[in-house]
Amino acid sequence: SEMCIRDSFFGVQKGDVVGWTKSVYKGTVMANMGYTAEEGEKAVADGVLDAVCFGTPFISNPDFVTRVEKGVPLAKGNQATFYGRSVEGYNDYPTATTSA
Repeated sequence: SEMCIRDSFFGVQKGDVVGWTKSVYKGTVMANMGYTAEEGEKAVADGVLDAVCFGTPFISNPDFVTRVEKGVPLAKGNQATFYGRSVEGYNDYPTATTSA
């Protein structure tokens, strides 16, 4: 499979590195970096990608799939606590059932 990042990631990357990939690569194409659930769903539905990966949203939303399926807003992550040495920012985010 092929993994690539999106062209507009934080407005830093220039040029489309995703849109043309499926025209030259016949394997499974996955992309990541800043996609919203809606953008990812559209990219797959439009045939631009076969799958979209979500990394950072899972840190502050361990119930990410449930939130997306039920339309519950995502919890905003605190990047200052990501990958730290304590439970703060790792497993102290509310779940969809406690935050709705």
